[in-house]
Amino acid sequence: MELFARNDEVAALEDGLPHAQGVARLVLKATLAWHLRQRDGARARELATAARLLLAQTGAQGDVIGEADARLWRARLDLTEGEIHWLLNDLDLAGALAQQALLEFEHLGDACGGFDAHWLQSWIAAARGDVARQQLELAHCMAQAHAGIDPL
Repeated sequence: MELFARNDEVAALEDGLPHAQGVARLVLKATLAWHLRQRDGARARELATAARLLLAQTGAQGDVIGEADARLWRARLDLTEGEIHWLLNDLDLAGALAQQALLEFEHLGDACGGFDAHWLQSWIAAARGDVARQQLELAHCMAQAHAGIDPL
Protein backbone atom coordinates (compact mmCIF):
# COMPACT_ATOMS: atom_id res chain seq x y z
CA MET A 1 0.00 0.00 0.00
CA GLU A 2 1.28 3.45 -0.83
CA LEU A 3 2.51 5.56 2.08
CA PHE A 4 0.34 8.50 0.98
CA ALA A 5 -2.38 9.21 -1.58
CA ARG A 6 -3.31 12.32 -3.51
CA ASN A 7 -6.56 14.10 -2.69
CA ASP A 8 -8.22 12.87 -5.89
CA GLU A 9 -7.30 9.27 -5.00
CA VAL A 10 -8.80 9.66 -1.53
CA ALA A 11 -11.95 11.15 -3.07
CA ALA A 12 -12.23 8.18 -5.44
CA LEU A 13 -12.02 5.79 -2.48
CA GLU A 14 -14.78 7.74 -0.70
CA ASP A 15 -16.91 7.69 -3.85
CA GLY A 16 -16.59 3.91 -4.08
CA LEU A 17 -17.75 3.19 -0.54
CA PRO A 18 -21.53 3.41 -1.05
CA HIS A 19 -21.42 0.80 -3.82
CA ALA A 20 -18.91 -1.66 -2.38
CA GLN A 21 -19.92 -4.78 -0.53
CA GLY A 22 -18.24 -7.70 1.19
CA VAL A 23 -14.48 -7.99 0.86
CA ALA A 24 -14.36 -5.05 -1.57
CA ARG A 25 -15.96 -2.85 1.11
CA LEU A 26 -13.46 -4.09 3.70
CA VAL A 27 -10.55 -3.25 1.41
CA LEU A 28 -11.94 0.20 0.62
CA LYS A 29 -12.57 1.05 4.28
CA ALA A 30 -9.16 -0.16 5.41
CA THR A 31 -7.39 1.60 2.55
CA LEU A 32 -9.28 4.82 3.13
CA ALA A 33 -8.56 4.65 6.87
CA TRP A 34 -4.85 4.32 6.06
CA HIS A 35 -4.89 7.33 3.75
CA LEU A 36 -6.87 9.46 6.19
CA ARG A 37 -4.72 8.59 9.22
CA GLN A 38 -2.82 11.89 9.11
CA ARG A 39 -5.60 13.99 7.58
CA ASP A 40 -8.61 13.12 9.70
CA GLY A 41 -7.82 10.84 12.61
CA ALA A 42 -11.41 10.59 13.84
CA ARG A 43 -12.69 9.51 10.43
CA ALA A 44 -9.76 7.12 10.01
CA ARG A 45 -10.53 5.47 13.37
CA GLU A 46 -14.21 5.17 12.42
CA LEU A 47 -13.27 3.49 9.14
CA ALA A 48 -10.71 1.23 10.83
CA THR A 49 -13.30 0.10 13.38
CA ALA A 50 -15.81 -0.60 10.61
CA ALA A 51 -13.15 -2.48 8.62
CA ARG A 52 -12.36 -4.65 11.66
CA LEU A 53 -16.06 -5.51 11.96
CA LEU A 54 -16.21 -6.43 8.29
CA LEU A 55 -13.06 -8.49 8.70
CA ALA A 56 -14.70 -10.42 11.53
CA GLN A 57 -17.81 -10.99 9.40
CA THR A 58 -16.07 -12.34 6.31
CA GLY A 59 -17.11 -15.89 5.77
CA ALA A 60 -20.38 -15.40 7.63
CA GLN A 61 -21.86 -13.71 4.57
CA GLY A 62 -20.32 -15.96 1.93
CA ASP A 63 -17.39 -13.59 1.38
CA VAL A 64 -14.25 -15.46 2.20
CA ILE A 65 -10.93 -13.83 2.77
CA GLY A 66 -7.89 -16.01 3.24
CA GLU A 67 -6.25 -16.20 6.66
CA ALA A 68 -3.03 -14.59 5.42
CA ASP A 69 -4.97 -11.70 3.85
CA ALA A 70 -7.02 -11.26 7.02
CA ARG A 71 -3.82 -11.12 9.08
CA LEU A 72 -2.31 -8.54 6.72
CA TRP A 73 -5.40 -6.34 6.94
CA ARG A 74 -5.44 -6.60 10.75
CA ALA A 75 -1.78 -5.59 10.83
CA ARG A 76 -2.45 -2.67 8.47
CA LEU A 77 -5.33 -1.54 10.70
CA ASP A 78 -3.06 -1.79 13.76
CA LEU A 79 -0.50 0.36 11.97
CA THR A 80 -3.18 2.87 10.97
CA GLU A 81 -4.30 3.20 14.57
CA GLY A 82 -0.68 3.38 15.68
CA GLU A 83 -0.09 6.42 13.49
CA ILE A 84 -3.20 8.08 14.83
CA HIS A 85 -1.95 7.54 18.39
CA TRP A 86 1.51 8.83 17.44
CA LEU A 87 -0.09 12.05 16.19
CA LEU A 88 -2.02 12.31 19.46
CA ASN A 89 1.31 11.91 21.32
CA ASP A 90 0.20 8.62 22.85
CA LEU A 91 3.63 7.19 22.12
CA ASP A 92 3.39 4.05 24.25
CA LEU A 93 0.25 2.81 22.53
CA ALA A 94 1.55 3.94 19.13
CA GLY A 95 4.75 1.99 19.70
CA ALA A 96 2.91 -1.13 20.86
CA LEU A 97 0.63 -1.07 17.80
CA ALA A 98 3.58 -0.48 15.46
CA GLN A 99 5.49 -3.38 17.02
CA GLN A 100 2.47 -5.68 16.83
CA ALA A 101 1.98 -4.81 13.17
CA LEU A 102 5.69 -5.22 12.44
CA LEU A 103 5.78 -8.72 13.90
CA GLU A 104 2.82 -9.73 11.76
CA PHE A 105 4.28 -8.18 8.61
CA GLU A 106 7.57 -9.97 9.24
CA HIS A 107 5.79 -13.27 9.85
CA LEU A 108 3.89 -12.89 6.58
CA GLY A 109 6.88 -11.61 4.61
CA ASP A 110 5.30 -8.24 3.76
CA ALA A 111 8.24 -5.88 3.12
CA CYS A 112 5.96 -2.92 2.40
CA GLY A 113 4.19 -3.34 5.73
CA GLY A 114 7.54 -3.79 7.45
CA PHE A 115 8.79 -0.57 5.89
CA ASP A 116 5.72 1.33 7.08
CA ALA A 117 5.98 -0.09 10.61
CA HIS A 118 9.66 0.83 10.89
CA TRP A 119 8.86 4.27 9.47
CA LEU A 120 6.30 4.84 12.24
CA GLN A 121 8.73 3.55 14.85
CA SER A 122 11.33 6.04 13.57
CA TRP A 123 8.88 8.90 14.10
CA ILE A 124 7.98 7.63 17.56
CA ALA A 125 11.69 7.53 18.43
CA ALA A 126 12.10 11.07 17.09
CA ALA A 127 9.19 12.26 19.25
CA ARG A 128 10.94 10.74 22.26
CA GLY A 129 14.24 12.38 21.33
CA ASP A 130 15.89 8.99 20.81
CA VAL A 131 18.09 9.79 17.80
CA ALA A 132 19.97 6.46 17.89
CA ARG A 133 16.71 4.49 17.76
CA GLN A 134 15.37 6.76 15.04
CA GLN A 135 18.47 6.09 12.92
CA LEU A 136 18.19 2.35 13.56
CA GLU A 137 14.54 2.32 12.47
CA LEU A 138 15.39 4.28 9.33
CA ALA A 139 18.11 1.74 8.54
CA HIS A 140 15.48 -0.99 8.91
CA CYS A 141 13.26 1.00 6.51
CA MET A 142 16.01 0.97 3.91
CA ALA A 143 16.54 -2.77 4.38
CA GLN A 144 12.81 -3.41 3.91
CA ALA A 145 12.77 -1.24 0.82
CA HIS A 146 15.67 -3.18 -0.65
CA ALA A 147 13.94 -6.44 0.25
CA GLY A 148 10.88 -5.84 -1.82
CA ILE A 149 9.63 -2.32 -2.31
CA ASP A 150 12.31 -0.41 -4.16
CA PRO A 151 15.79 -1.88 -4.60
CA LEU A 152 17.22 1.54 -5.49
